[in-house]
Amino acid sequence: YQRRVRAPYTHKKETDSSFAIMASHFKPNIVVQPQIHEFPSDEISVEEARAFFDLSQVTIPENRPYIWTNTVQSIDGVISFWEKEQHEASEIALSHIPNRGANSDWRLLNFGFATADAVIVPNRRHHSLVKVFVPEFLEYRRNVLKKEGHPIQILLTSKGEIDFTEPRFSDISVKTIIFTTQRGLGNLANCVRAYYGASLETQSDEMSLEYLREDKNIIIKEFGSDVKPNYVDLEKMCHYLRTVENVKTMEVSAGGNTISQFLHMKMIDETRYTTSGQLCGLYNSTGETRPLFFDSNYAYTSKDSPLLHYVGYRLHGSHHFFARGVWQYRH
Repeated sequence: YQRRVRAPYTHKKETDSSFAIMASHFKPNIVVQPQIHEFPSDEISVEEARAFFDLSQVTIPENRPYIWTNTVQSIDGVISFWEKEQHEASEIALSHIPNRGANSDWRLLNFGFATADAVIVPNRRHHSLVKVFVPEFLEYRRNVLKKEGHPIQILLTSKGEIDFTEPRFSDISVKTIIFTTQRGLGNLANCVRAYYGASLETQSDEMSLEYLREDKNIIIKEFGSDVKPNYVDLEKMCHYLRTVENVKTMEVSAGGNTISQFLHMKMIDETRYTTSGQLCGLYNSTGETRPLFFDSNYAYTSKDSPLLHYVGYRLHGSHHFFARGVWQYRH
């Protein structure tokens, strides 16, 4: 294992007193009542989930969606065991051990999906489909929030490497948008032609991607960064989602690196996370580094580090702690 050396970024210099004033005057715009509560059962109800994750107090930005993250982590900040064929977060939530309350995390995740217009998910093989699976949460989404269907499933890929045979692309009732770079666009067109075979082998990139949209309800958009062409421009992407797709609320359930990029750009409004009573260790069985909650490439200091203001806490059983907080940016 070779330790990564990360280049520091430059930031605006402020006096110690100005940072103290900024921190003391910040007031979260969300009040959770009750602030602390223990779920009596892992079958969390609509009323319990709504009391914890209510969005009626938030202001929706005009140029991007209101964005929150939702992550389950071990007590040492690991979000996946990252073993062979074992990349899902459910085992971090203790789903592999019977009667340990993992269903509470699953239901809160589903309620977040129910209130979101779109969800960003990791671009890795065998990831689950973004869909509201809890019937009463789906009913709440449709009848109370007046949102149709399921949230848009969003993937980010700079290289354009997608396997369209994956089960998460099989349900055309779930709209999917894949954001990529200029380089990734051509690769995705090749992936589409490989998936459909002879019927598309002579078609242009544009025609191949249009066929995918009509057949599978999958839209591919190119938003490469002007500064870093090999990266998706998150700001442009969010502006498109808000102004073209009318996405007002969005959950980021992707990995720590994606979350950290959003945070550095000051686009995450709140963070929700589950901590399970489990110690995983930094490395997997083959010596690879396991993914962490925050895998930030930015060297914040004590004077400009983002602050998370906790607004609500929940507990269930003896293994699960849930938190919700609002971000205050100082960089």
